[in-house]
Amino acid sequence: MLLVSAMRRLDIPRRLFAQPRAQSGAYALEYALVFPLFFLLTYGALALAIVMFIRVDLQHAAEEGARAALRYQTSAGARLTSAVTEARMQTKWMPVAPTVVADICAAGAICAPTSTPSAPGASCGNTLDTACRIMVVASYNYAANPVVPSLPGFGLILPATLSANASVLVDAKTLNP
Repeated sequence: MLLVSAMRRLDIPRRLFAQPRAQSGAYALEYALVFPLFFLLTYGALALAIVMFIRVDLQHAAEEGARAALRYQTSAGARLTSAVTEARMQTKWMPVAPTVVADICAAGAICAPTSTPSAPGASCGNTLDTACRIMVVASYNYAANPVVPSLPGFGLILPATLSANASVLVDAKTLNP
């Protein structure tokens, strides 16, 4: 009674003190409208974080493979095999093994390693300008082997192929001990 008389005196509208059941479906409707947006943002952030983690791990594997090629080996072919083996060891946690290739090319040339490495030519010298480069490339076909299932529309932001490369310079004496 006291509240009703206070409301009349202050001219407070009755709708401010309405019963809770007048708003019974509003929360469910707000939740149904806002939850998909938050879910997509959270899922998208996690998917991109996992893709970037795989990319960083591929870079680490390529760098470790390049470092492994610098260790003492009996031949240039053994160096390439060591580089590929080490890079594959670094990525063995992945559900599908990435493609890892290594090759030796001239330091100033464009190097595109393939599955059949080329033998180092006589163009490798002992100076920085004439040295050779061992290049290791690790790539993962994310479109064919996704780690996180993609939602519709995520194909626009997720890359199809993740790739990383690393290279080290070597001179002729290092390649053929």
